[in-house]
Amino acid sequence: MTAALAAAAEEITAQYGSVTVDDAQQALDGSGNVIGYLITSTSPEGYGGNVQIAVGITAEGSLTGIGFLSISETPGLGMNAKEPAFKDQFVGKAAQTFEVTKTGASADNQIQAISGATITSTAVTNATNAAVYFVQNCLAQ
Repeated sequence: MTAALAAAAEEITAQYGSVTVDDAQQALDGSGNVIGYLITSTSPEGYGGNVQIAVGITAEGSLTGIGFLSISETPGLGMNAKEPAFKDQFVGKAAQTFEVTKTGASADNQIQAISGATITSTAVTNATNAAVYFVQNCLAQ
């Protein structure tokens, strides 16, 4: 996976600016078959700096969820990204390009922004998009 990470860096920068994919791990079943991936990505565009997340993606291409590895956003605003009301919007969705909306998520690829924390919402969504892009376009399938 290290070679794929190095090769993907330029592609991801071209697609998502300063967002990086930092690590990629395969999830295997007891027989050694790939059942999914755990991708670590970082967006430096959070309101308080870097937002680093881990994204779970199944081999079939749906998100199992996101988890925060590093986030320093404003308490009561951007830190609400860690709450289920925001982060659980990604769970079970088909791996695709997500977009942030302020007017209510009406399509499957839309993520409702946190009120008062659109910058954080966008940073998390861009980091998720980079992880999805990496799995779909940079790993030998």
